[in-house]
Amino acid sequence: MFLQTDNDQVFQTMLDVQADLNDVMGGVQWRNALLTNDHGFKYRRAIKVEAAEAIAKTPYKWWANTEFEAAPYRMELIDTAHFLLSFTHVVQRSANPFYWATTDTLYTHLDAMREGWRNAESRYKNQDTVPSWETSVKHLESLVNNLYGRHIADQCTYTTFDLCGAWENLFMAFFSAFPNFTIQELLTEYLTKSVLNRFRTENGAKEHGLSYNKTQYLENPARYVKIWADGREDTEHLSDIVDEMLLIGKVDNTQLLVELAVRYTKTLGAYGRGEV
Repeated sequence: MFLQTDNDQVFQTMLDVQADLNDVMGGVQWRNALLTNDHGFKYRRAIKVEAAEAIAKTPYKWWANTEFEAAPYRMELIDTAHFLLSFTHVVQRSANPFYWATTDTLYTHLDAMREGWRNAESRYKNQDTVPSWETSVKHLESLVNNLYGRHIADQCTYTTFDLCGAWENLFMAFFSAFPNFTIQELLTEYLTKSVLNRFRTENGAKEHGLSYNKTQYLENPARYVKIWADGREDTEHLSDIVDEMLLIGKVDNTQLLVELAVRYTKTLGAYGRGEV
């Protein structure tokens, strides 16, 4: 076992919260997901999609005049972490005990996350790193390659080296774009987005899908409305609420749900009254 660090509590909290969130969003059957069945690899595919959505927030289109959308990009990195946490659970469940890279040293999924953070931090932290979305995207591409490029002949096999590499690439994607990124920010932003995911689920997103405008909402009022009455996405409202909370202290997840509900109720009321 590698040396324990204070970061372990953060990583374990994230793993525990993700497990509970998966229960709410998809039922407890996800706990049977293994690398030997298709369900286990759905998380890997979701990681690939989230990485692509993050890249879409960057000015990679040389043929268009676009700008780097820092806050949405960072949110997509957090979304990627959600699915990598789920995949980490699957790998741990499928390959226990772990061994570290051709040695007989016992290894766990917490070791993978810890080593990934330490390696990323040592590369970018306290080195006057100039923020670079291009470098960050390259790390995201390496993350996808890490999950898809190894063990082509036997996709049911994943080593702890692969898992550590995946987390290292994700953490380097954070650090290279946001050099002052901290473990506390990782936890706070992960927990707040987890609250939003739960809020979406509890308000019809899973059973009835999403609405993106008033017309779609009126077609099926049971749907969850992702674009709220002011034309902004729920993630933007989430960021506003979190910023307001940070100004007066800390983010409280219970109060965050309350504030989301207040704003969301105004949206539903506006759509129902035809004011927008």
